[in-house]
Amino acid sequence: MVKTVKFHIECTSTDAELKRNYTEFKNVCANYCEDDEMELYYIPLETAAYEYAHKLALLYPDKEDIWDESPALCVSEDDYICVEYNKKDYEDAVAYVINFYHFAYDYEDWSSDEFVGDCCGSPSWKIQNGMIQNRNYMIPKAEFGKKKYAKLMLGYAVADEVKELLCAEGLATERDFREVTTKKGEHICYQIIPENEVEGFMDENGAELVDICSNCGTKRYNLCKQPYRMSSALVSGLKGLNRTKELDGPILEERDSAGQEGRVTLEPLYIVNKQVYQLLHTNYPKMQFIPIFPFIE
Repeated sequence: MVKTVKFHIECTSTDAELKRNYTEFKNVCANYCEDDEMELYYIPLETAAYEYAHKLALLYPDKEDIWDESPALCVSEDDYICVEYNKKDYEDAVAYVINFYHFAYDYEDWSSDEFVGDCCGSPSWKIQNGMIQNRNYMIPKAEFGKKKYAKLMLGYAVADEVKELLCAEGLATERDFREVTTKKGEHICYQIIPENEVEGFMDENGAELVDICSNCGTKRYNLCKQPYRMSSALVSGLKGLNRTKELDGPILEERDSAGQEGRVTLEPLYIVNKQVYQLLHTNYPKMQFIPIFPFIE
């Protein structure tokens, strides 16, 4: 497991010292350059290069005013820590979060808002109303094409053969999926909507509770940071396909420019047990998952 931090550097100044620092940064951190044209660097924590880059970011912070065109050296350090996992990490994991990369997009004249509604009959949120998916997804046929799996604007979808494999192995049932169609009702694929809910995952991973509907008890969290962990009690309650009972969603303004109440779409994390991961990894080795490690109890 390697934890990395993203840095961006930019120099528009002709000052000799600033240019020297700019060149030195690029030399010291050359091995961690992700995109030379965009000047992006992913630098592992606990390395000399990170200590160097961190100090330079404190000396030359990014411009506070995006309209400030004055020549300068700017080094920005991302607050988010990226985590890269190796083969042993996946072997040691007790469960896995689904993390498909490639998108299957909505219709151009639609958005994910078309598929969500209130969490209950009388939502009572302190911040924005938390909207949850309340009807089957629809996408253009060409968006999924010959894909075996994809990320939707809400959740994830798999091809018929993936669903059938999981059901044939006794690791899922028909109730764990919703059909995804075109506007005309033509079958495309299946969205993963696990029947089994896991409660407590967000709390175990130190996620911040942001809001709660006092009527139905639905909870909204800030997404917890990796690496994820899970207690033996939660692991024992897993089925093949699972979703967290707690949801996460972004924090927006309470009202929009027209004075309307804020709305935010909430989603669970989708979790598979070790048997499902091993089956899918064997048959679809490029499928992406994030490992969940044993909770230190």
